[in-house]
Amino acid sequence: MKKIWKLLKQHLAADFNWKLYTAVGIFMAVFIFVNYRINLENGIIDRHTGKPIRILFYFLLHFFTYFSVSAIVFYYNRTFHHFRSRRYWIVTLVTLFFLSIDLGFPYLSAIVTWLTEGTYVMYKWTFGFVHNLIGFFTQAIPLMIFAWFFEKQRENFGVNNKNIDLQPYWQILMIVAPLVIVASFEAGFSNYYPMYRRYEITAANNPTDIPAWLFALCYETVYGMDFFNVEFLFRGALVIGVSQVIGKEAILPMVSVYCVLHFGKPLGECISSVFGGYILGVVAFYTRNIWGGVIVHVGLAWMMEIVAFIQKAFSS
Repeated sequence: MKKIWKLLKQHLAADFNWKLYTAVGIFMAVFIFVNYRINLENGIIDRHTGKPIRILFYFLLHFFTYFSVSAIVFYYNRTFHHFRSRRYWIVTLVTLFFLSIDLGFPYLSAIVTWLTEGTYVMYKWTFGFVHNLIGFFTQAIPLMIFAWFFEKQRENFGVNNKNIDLQPYWQILMIVAPLVIVASFEAGFSNYYPMYRRYEITAANNPTDIPAWLFALCYETVYGMDFFNVEFLFRGALVIGVSQVIGKEAILPMVSVYCVLHFGKPLGECISSVFGGYILGVVAFYTRNIWGGVIVHVGLAWMMEIVAFIQKAFSS
C-alpha cells in the first residue's frame, strides 16, 4: 500500500489544481445526474440493440465525454497544443472506436442463436458467456495488434513485465473486502448482482447432463477475464498509450469515460468508479503496466459475485 500512496502523492503534487479538479468534478456530477435522470444508455441507446447504429451512438457518447474533459484539462494547464498532435488523435479515436464496437456489437444475438439452436435456458447462458468473451475479439486483440505496430516505445499499452509488484494490489483487495460485504446489503447491489443470475442454469432447469456448477464456473471465468479487456483499454491505451503524447494529462479524460462505462449500474458503483479509475490510472501511468489493475479489477468482480451468491443462498 505504501507504494500506491507514494505514487498518488507524487501525482497529486505534480498535477493537482483545485480549479481544474473542481471543473472536471462538476462536469462529471452533472453528466451522472443527467444519465440517471433520463436513463441515457439503457433507456435511449439500448433501444437500438441489434442495429449497427448503436456503435455510432456509443462512439458519440464517449467522444463527447473524453474530449470535453480533455478540453477542460488542456484549458487549465494551457496545453491546447496537444490537440494538434496527429498521434494523439489516432490513439484516442482508435481506442474509442474499439470500445464502441464492443459495447454496441450488433450481431451478438445472431451468433448466440447460431451456436445454440436449443432451449431458452441454453440461449440465455450462451448469451452471457459470449457477451463477456467477445470483447477479446472486438477490443483486446485489435488493440494488441494496433499497439504492436503503432506504439513507438513498445510498451504494448501496459502488457509488459516492467515494474511488476503485485503485493500492494492484494492488500487493496483485503481492505475492500469488508466494504463489499457491507455494500451487499444495499438493495441496488442485491438487485444487480450476482451477474450470473441473469443467465443462470440450475439443477432444476438444466437441459443437459453437464453439472450446473460447471456452467457457473465457465461463466464466472470469462466474466473475470473480460476485466483484462477493460484494464487494457482504459489504463493501457488511454493512459499509457496516450501519455506518450500528453503525459500525466491522459488520466482525467480516461477517468471520465471509465465513469460513463458504469452508467446503468448502481449509482454508488458509478460514483466510486471515478475514484477507482483515478487511482488505477495513476498507478498505470507511473508503473507503465496494467497488471496491478487487472488483479484488483478481476478480484473485486469475483468478490462481488461470491458475496452476492452467499446473500442469495441465505435469502432463499
